Order: sequence, then C-alpha cells, then structure tokens
Amino acid sequence: MEQASNFDKENGEFSPFEYTLLIVEANRQRALNLKYILDGLYNTSVVRNIEEAKVFLSKAIIFPDLIVSNYNFIKDGGLVYENETTLTALDLCKFIRSSNNIKLSNMPIITIIETNDSKLIAKLLHEGINDVLEQPYDILELFSRIETQISIVNDKQKLIGSIQDMEEDIKVRTRKNIDFRTKILAKHRETAILYEDKIKNISDEIVQVEDELKRVKGENERLRIDNSKLINEIRILSDLLKSKNQNIENNQEQYIMNHKVVPNQNSNLNNKKTQQETQLSLEELDTEDLDQIVYLMKYINSEFLFEENSIKNIADKIIESGDIDFKKIDNFYFVANAQKLIRKWVKIELESIRDRCTNNGYLTRCRRYLNPTVDYLLKLYINRILFFLSMNLLEAIGSKDDNATKFLKFYDGRVEIASNGVRYQKPLVGSDEKDGTWNIISMIQIINQRSNGQKLLIEHLADIQKITNDLDNIKKDFENLVYTESSTNHPLKGELNKNLPIEEKFDMFEKIINDEMRKSREYARLQELEQKAKHIFRFKEFNQKYKTQKDSLSAKYTKQVAYYKPTEEKFAKVALSVAKIILKVKVIS
Repeated sequence: MEQASNFDKENGEFSPFEYTLLIVEANRQRALNLKYILDGLYNTSVVRNIEEAKVFLSKAIIFPDLIVSNYNFIKDGGLVYENETTLTALDLCKFIRSSNNIKLSNMPIITIIETNDSKLIAKLLHEGINDVLEQPYDILELFSRIETQISIVNDKQKLIGSIQDMEEDIKVRTRKNIDFRTKILAKHRETAILYEDKIKNISDEIVQVEDELKRVKGENERLRIDNSKLINEIRILSDLLKSKNQNIENNQEQYIMNHKVVPNQNSNLNNKKTQQETQLSLEELDTEDLDQIVYLMKYINSEFLFEENSIKNIADKIIESGDIDFKKIDNFYFVANAQKLIRKWVKIELESIRDRCTNNGYLTRCRRYLNPTVDYLLKLYINRILFFLSMNLLEAIGSKDDNATKFLKFYDGRVEIASNGVRYQKPLVGSDEKDGTWNIISMIQIINQRSNGQKLLIEHLADIQKITNDLDNIKKDFENLVYTESSTNHPLKGELNKNLPIEEKFDMFEKIINDEMRKSREYARLQELEQKAKHIFRFKEFNQKYKTQKDSLSAKYTKQVAYYKPTEEKFAKVALSVAKIILKVKVIS
C-alpha cells in the first residue's frame, strides 16, 4: 500500500492524514495512550463502549476508515472501566455487518483481547472481525495491522470499481451485439449464426479476462509480500554495511591515535611551509601532517582540558546562539545545517584556544593545521556534541514543548517527503541498540519522569536555600547585636571573625550579657540588657528550628537524588540513542 503523506508540498507544512480511526476503549488511561500514539498518523475519535459506538456510527455523516475496539467492557484483571456493559466487540461487528450501507458493512474491525484464547479468536474471525490483537501488544505491530487493513479495503474498492466497469462494458457490448444480431437475422440467417459464434467467443474471452484478473491480483499480493521481505533484507544489509564502515573508520582512527608521535626537534618550524595555514582537508594530509595534528590534540587536551570542558561548552554555545532551537526549527533544517553549525563553533573554540596558547611551537602548529584539526575534532567528538544537543532536545520535550515533541516523533523509521519533493528515509530511535527499539511512549514516559524529578529537586534546593538565607540573616542580626554592645570587657567582638560554631557564639554572648546584668545598677542599662537577652533566646530558638528543617530537607534531597538516579541514567540512554540517529536521514530518491 502506498503510504499517505501528511506533508503539504505547496505550504511546506504538515496536515492531518486522510484516514480516520474510531477507538472503542472504556479504560480512560489506555484510551488516552492509544489516541496519543495514533493522533500523529490518523484522525482519531474515541468512544467508551459499544452503545456509544453504535450511536456514533448511526449519526456519522462520514464513516471512519477503521475501528480499533477492545473486546469486552467488564472489570477484569484489575482494569477499571467506565460505564461497564455486557456488550462486546462481537455485538458491534454484527451491528456493522448487518448495515445496508456498503461502506459501513465493509468497515474493517481490529479487536484487542486480554488473553490468548484460540477459541475466542476463531469465533471473532468467523463472525466477521478482520483482525485480532492480544494484550500486551507492540505499537509497531498495531501500526502494521492498521495499515494492512486499510490497504485491503483500498484494494477491494479498486477491484469492485474495476469489476463494475467491466460489467458495464459487458452490458454495453452485449446490448450492441443483440441489436446487431437482430438486424443481421432480419437479412441473413446464416450470417447471424456466424456472429452468434463470435459473440460466444467474446463471452468466453471475457471469462478468461476475469480469471486472468483474479490470477494477477493473487500474483500482486505475492509480489507485495516478497517486496516487504526484500526491503527488510536490504535494511539488514545496509545496517551490516554501516557497521563495517564504522569499524573501518574506528580502526583508522585507532591507528592514528596509536601511531608513535615524536616531535622532530631538528625540523625548522619557522620555515615557509610551517608558517602558512594548510588548505588541505584531513583526508588529503600525509602521515607526517596527521602525526602533527595528533600531537597537537594531545597538547590541547592536556593544557586546555578539551574533552572535559570544551565539548559541552561548544554544545551550550550552539544552543545559546539560537542557531539551533529545538522549540522552533524543523528536522530538515537541522539535518541540513547541524554539521555546518557544529563545525563553525568547534572552529571558534579552537581559535579561542589558539589565542590563549603561549607555547610558540604549538601555536605555530595550531595556526597551520587549524582547518584539518577542526575536521579531526569533528570526527572524534561529533557524537558527544550531538549527545549534549539531544539532552537539550529532551529537556525541551520535558517542558511540554509541542514542536520539540514533534521533532522527536520525526524519527519513526518511515519515508518522509520534504517540501522540495525529495523522499527521505528516516531512521528509528534505538534501532541499533542491543536491548531493542525505543518507542515514543517509553521515551516520553522517561522524559516526563526525569522532568518531574528535576522540578522536585529544584523545589527542594529552593527550600534549602531559603532556610540557608534565614540562617544567614540570623547570623547577621546576631553580629549586629554583638557590635552594638557597649561593655568595655567584650572579648566576643574579636571572636566573631574566627571560625567558631554559631551556637558557641550565642552561649558566649549570653554569658557576657548575664555578667553585665549582675554588675549593672542602672535601670535603663538593665532594660537594654534584658532586651538583648530576649534577642539571644529568640536567635537560639530560630537557629535550632531552621537547622533542624535544613537537615531534614537535605536528607530528603539526598534520597530524591538516589531515587531519580535510575531515571537520570535512562534519560541519558535515550539521549544517546537520539544522538546516534539524529543526523542519519538519507535521500532515497
């Protein structure tokens, strides 16, 4: 079946798919998940039970192309259904198949059952259900079965149209033959008999054509199956070829990295060749030049910590510059411009390192081999830079940005037609992972879990910071109180600058105030000292309270960090999977 594209070539925008699906599912969460998955590919509607489905179809002006329905709607296996009913998908099937409307009576139905019951499956298929899917099912399998049923309906409609055209043609030819025979019979009996034989031969030919049409249809179906198998084999061979090429590149890089590099102390670095910046690409350099670049990279990593700091710094600058904003750009812009932008910022970072370099020998190498070194860095670190860009993309999705989510959904393994009419083969996220393929639901769940965890951790940090600020304010107020004390023998003023616990300072100052109160005989002075004693008591009380709260929040924060650590690891794994395929969009025609 030719896949319908939702890409508007004239406007350069995406429009809804031409096929419509009706989802019959009583479990709210499952219905929302199914609608969320299918919304990007089809126009979907959701009803909660068989009665609502019948009402929907009875009132529909335009019928859906396919129905995806749960089998029963009674609480079972821990699932909670709304508006429980004893009617099943079999009742809906009987209602549809008994309709006088041809489109409705031939509408394909896919039923989802909870357990593997061979007798139930046989009964459903015998009664008219087109396909049965067992829980739990794979999303890609559901997509494939929907596409197959829609393809069968389209082929059936085409066949019906062809047969109707042939029947009409037969009627017209038969009518003409009858009229012609009548005229001939009136004149020549023998000639009429001769034409009767010809008419019979034509009728036999028509029967043969119909038989040939059936044979061709069966052959087309076999060719379609063989074509699908061939496409899968081509994909497998393509993956093997990619793996082989990657191994060759890795071996070449390993050879360069392991090649013994010894600076040539006798070479004249100030000669004309060294002073000029080479315009050759990395592939065009000879072994000596490659050795110089490897030697230069060791120096840059050693002195400027390129791997530790500069790679993430480059990714951050790309995002901060606005050249790549996943909340605004589309996939084709990213594929066409990402490598150019990454190269631009790698070169800027390398030029910054060059400007800070104080070693004349390395400075000369950096000037001469600037462009090949940029190519070498891209070859080594492009995947790590893409990893940090993918992290930014997933964080944008976690902030509920629709465009970023749409950007990720692009990588679904299908064929896409761009605005210029070029067909692109899109990669599938996680298709090269050993533990299977990521699907959009599992990725969104991990992204949302990580986003919720980050929000919670940020809230905890904000609470801890607020209490820390309160403790700092108590310390400042206490210091002000200490400095305003006018007693002559006041050793605490000198102790404030020392690294003593605040509790010890409270006790020291409280002792000083109590001593002053015992010595003083002036009423105003006593009033002042009593007021300061109350302040100290309040300081000690609030300091203990805030410190207890801070310790409690810090313990909670530590537990939350440990709790969300597996989610953070999964999040990084998703980002790594996205980074591996984010630029692997290929032109196929």
